[in-house]
Amino acid sequence: MSHLDEQQRGLLFRWTALVASVVGIGFGIALLVTAKLGTAPADVVATGGASKFDIGVGTIGWTTAAVMTVLAVVLRRPPQWGSIIGAVGVGQMVNWFLEVLPEPGRLPVRVGVMVGALVILYRSEEHTSELQSHLNLV
Repeated sequence: MSHLDEQQRGLLFRWTALVASVVGIGFGIALLVTAKLGTAPADVVATGGASKFDIGVGTIGWTTAAVMTVLAVVLRRPPQWGSIIGAVGVGQMVNWFLEVLPEPGRLPVRVGVMVGALVILYRSEEHTSELQSHLNLV
C-alpha cells in the first residue's frame, strides 16, 4: 500500500467521523428541544427565534451562524471549512430530527431523554473538536 493510499484512507476516516459527529450533535440538540426541559445556552436563541418566527430551530441556528461568520470575516478571522460544515450540517440535522422524533410524554421519560441528549452532545462535541483540529478545519 502506498503512502498516498494511507493518507487518503486516513482523511476519509476523519471526514466520516466528522460527519457522524455533526449528526450526533444535531440529534442531541433535537433531543434536548424535544424533552422541553431547557436547552443549552447556545440553543436558547435558536429555540426562542424558532418559536417567535414559526421556523425550524436549525434554520435559526443557520441564521445565527451566518451572522457570526460575517462578523468573523469583518474581524479578519474567516471561518474554516469545519465551522461551515458544522453550522449547516447541525442545523439540518436538528430540523430533520425534530420532524421525526416523537414527543416524550411523562416527566420521567423527558428527564431520561434530556440525560441521553447531554451524553450524546458531550461525546459528539468531544469528537468533533478533536477531528477538526486533526483535519485543520477550525
